[in-house]
Amino acid sequence: MPHSTPPELLAKARSGDTQALGQLLEFYRNSLCQQAQQQLNSRLNARVDHSDIVQDTCLEAQRDFAGFRGESEAEWEAWLKQILEHNVAEAVRRHDKVQKRSVRNEQSMDDSNAPGGALKNGLAGNDETPSRRAMQSEETVSLNLAIDKMTADQREVIRMRYMEDMSLKELAQHFGRSEAAVASLLHRAVDRLRGQLKNGKQDRES
Repeated sequence: MPHSTPPELLAKARSGDTQALGQLLEFYRNSLCQQAQQQLNSRLNARVDHSDIVQDTCLEAQRDFAGFRGESEAEWEAWLKQILEHNVAEAVRRHDKVQKRSVRNEQSMDDSNAPGGALKNGLAGNDETPSRRAMQSEETVSLNLAIDKMTADQREVIRMRYMEDMSLKELAQHFGRSEAAVASLLHRAVDRLRGQLKNGKQDRES
């Protein structure tokens, strides 16, 4: 069995030998890895793990092997390649979706009406007029009080994003999470900050 050729393994797999099918898939794993790396451009290779795509391809091939109608090794390779290409396309689609969501979150959080915008403006130290400086000082105090009521992760992600201008990629590396997870954390932190600032303003006006 260990010295069987791919055509022999394919024939055994078609007769119901699951061990032969596993060996056949392992035989093609390196080739699938190379194909996945080639189909992912350099930018995505740094963000998408091609080994995960290959693993999904092998699992799908094993699961759906009964649907394989080919007889030759060339037909088997073509079938595997088709599954791999589909999985690469799905990985790219998911990545693009996460990136678009992250960009939308950043745009909404950078809006001047959002607390993130207020945070940047409040800490900018604009020297227009004494009354303006007094208003900025009051806003800064309110922001600091609101931030103090947040969780440690929320405080840190707000500080690093809006005071240190760190990107989502840098935040993801710092927190050891995906960019999507960090974007979600930042979104929740901004929502909570917005709510606390709104409640604080209502308390002052009442």
